[in-house]
Amino acid sequence: MAAFLVATAAGCARRGDGGSRAGVTRAPRVAVGCPATGAGALGDGTTHGESVRGSARWTAAGSPHRAPFGVHVERDAELVIEPCATVLVGEGGAVTVHRGATLRAEGASDRPVRFARLVAAGAWRGLAWEPTASGRSILAHVVVAGAGAAQDRGEVPASLRIAAASGPRLDTVAVEDGEGWGAALLGEGRFGAPSDGLTVRGDRGAGPLLVEDVGAVGDLPSLTVEGAAPRDVSLACRSRTLRRSAIWSSLPDGVRYRVRRAMHLVVEGAAAPVLTLAPGVRIAFEDGAELDVGFGAPGGLVAAGTALHPVVFEGADDARWIGVHLGPALDGARSHLDHVRIEHAGAESDTVLPGCDVPGGHAGQAMLTLHGVLPPELFRGVAFVDGPPAGYAVVVGGDLGAPPRPVGPAADFTRSGVQSAVRPPLVRGACPERAAVPR
Repeated sequence: MAAFLVATAAGCARRGDGGSRAGVTRAPRVAVGCPATGAGALGDGTTHGESVRGSARWTAAGSPHRAPFGVHVERDAELVIEPCATVLVGEGGAVTVHRGATLRAEGASDRPVRFARLVAAGAWRGLAWEPTASGRSILAHVVVAGAGAAQDRGEVPASLRIAAASGPRLDTVAVEDGEGWGAALLGEGRFGAPSDGLTVRGDRGAGPLLVEDVGAVGDLPSLTVEGAAPRDVSLACRSRTLRRSAIWSSLPDGVRYRVRRAMHLVVEGAAAPVLTLAPGVRIAFEDGAELDVGFGAPGGLVAAGTALHPVVFEGADDARWIGVHLGPALDGARSHLDHVRIEHAGAESDTVLPGCDVPGGHAGQAMLTLHGVLPPELFRGVAFVDGPPAGYAVVVGGDLGAPPRPVGPAADFTRSGVQSAVRPPLVRGACPERAAVPR
């Protein structure tokens, strides 16, 4: 967030040098029809200075609209861009929406608005919304091409860079040939609601989408990824705790949610949030990452897979991640795991019986850990695949007696080490009085 503000302030400081940047050069002739892509199809166009104040309207007739030094939509200003209009931004420039300001680029399916680079070899930084932008911005039938230039001030490079909690509403937006992320939701940044239809095409950067607050994931628009590598939606999660119930939809064509290294993805809070994962959702965990539900406060997990479209928790790049931990405050009445696969989990963790001599392997390695009473219908088919060779598929803590029936017959332990039930309550840093003999 700080990097975003520093970069913006530096951009504003440039506005004072040179009166030529503040002027507007009108087109001696207008473009005819709707220019599709290249500047060669356009008229002489209009050259703009860096600042938009009050209300401004950029027309199709005045295209291409050239912004050699970028554009700052100043405090409480509004910039409206007509269907068919083309905006060309200079190398290293950006279109930045400031406090209380609005950007409305509303094209149509056959008359899109296009943002592109002014110089063929000069990538620009993209469209950016500050945290205090108005919340009234709209991008409808818009193409953003050749953006996402790297910034040497620590700014996250992205074609769409959104730090506003009420960010732009998207309706059929394509990001093409980007240099950074397709879109980045920074801090508390969100897409406006309802948003639908984001396509990332031919991106050469870090991936299609970066999300820093897990609370924003449930409001993502439908996503199409064409040719971008890597393809995962990355959860950087400076705000890692989901405090309100959310549904995470499945992503297309093998695209996954990716939890960054050593991050705890947490579901809990005063509102007893439930994370619901739709059929086909895949979440990839990097080294040392884990999913924790219902530890410090109530929380629930619904993994609603099907036989054809299971919910998959797996290691990113086959990494050994820690696993899924369901805590004593788990909302068991609203939690269940249907047709779920847990793969490559079981990295060492001090969460599971640190330093205890439990038969069968390392006490600190388990794919799934259950702290407290296990509801009898929690599992409706769980597969444990490629577990820790010297660890456990399941560790159950609490005074449970024999392991509940669904942990055994309802589960598949393919190449997953041993199943174990630990009967005394699990206490961080303490060992149980006895442990069950491994299955």
